[in-house]
Amino acid sequence: MKMHIVQKEKVAGKLKKGWRLASRPMDGGKMYNEMIEMLTSKDILVGGLAGESSISSKGNIIEADGDFSKHGYVFMIDENESSIVEELQNMFPEVEIQLIQDLLDTNKQNVDKTIDQLLQVTPTSKFVGELPPLPPRSTLSPQHQQSSHKKDTPCPECPVCYEPFTPPRRIIQCTNGHLVCESCHSKPQLKVCPTCKNVFMGRAIAMEQFLADLYQQ
Repeated sequence: MKMHIVQKEKVAGKLKKGWRLASRPMDGGKMYNEMIEMLTSKDILVGGLAGESSISSKGNIIEADGDFSKHGYVFMIDENESSIVEELQNMFPEVEIQLIQDLLDTNKQNVDKTIDQLLQVTPTSKFVGELPPLPPRSTLSPQHQQSSHKKDTPCPECPVCYEPFTPPRRIIQCTNGHLVCESCHSKPQLKVCPTCKNVFMGRAIAMEQFLADLYQQ
């Protein structure tokens, strides 16, 4: 992926050429280290990121940076030289590139939805906030307790019944990418997504495949 650090006054021209602001990197990831190296080599203290966030040459990431407009440089991605799949793989290095592509295809290339789903299945990632805490161990189902011995990574759960999406459980997604299990989806009282109230669009095949690969013995 080709990344550049650009002076603020040149950003408008770059945007017209199809460039965009770089997203916040995962702490300790490849993109994170590249940004720090670029800042250090050019003696720049802070570089701006998408969403008015910023990263310093010391590795500190500031969300909703109140001083964003004062920074003289921002990180940008040349879309003609980069791949969304490659960028997502840099954010989530533990995820196979084919699974990232499958999620993007399922979500019709909607990057935000894809990132939300990747965060659900990679709860150890430090990228963009934190996931809701899992329920206390004493309330976990036997199936979930058994799966936790197989994998250190907790499995995402259905927001209706709180059962984990461990394979071979089928998963249904809404138009915004939120997930419920097939059992809850089949209940007549669940007519819309409990998270966003949008309609359901069908099975989340890519997510089922991802979890099958992640939790295979």
